[in-house]
Amino acid sequence: MKDSVKKWERTRAKGKTKFVIKATLFMTLWIWVVGSLLTGLFDRLISGTPPITINFDGTNLIILLIISVPLSFYFWWFMESTYKEDIVSMSQEEPTESE
Repeated sequence: MKDSVKKWERTRAKGKTKFVIKATLFMTLWIWVVGSLLTGLFDRLISGTPPITINFDGTNLIILLIISVPLSFYFWWFMESTYKEDIVSMSQEEPTESE
């Protein structure tokens, strides 16, 4: 059995809700931190402001959360469809006992 199939089986056993929450938080925080750092870097390069800081803007954080939830559901759907395709292809590859 493929490693990716085994890994997805472990993930899906924990449930869709847990996956969506973890993926949403991960994406939101990752995009927020990287976006803030890049914004700070560009501000520093353009205007010579002090060292790079992470600006806390609650509006951006809420928007990122709203965007990340549907993306997390999409990732679940995509991984489920890939998993099902892999299961079908693996079952077709297995030789039957009558041969």
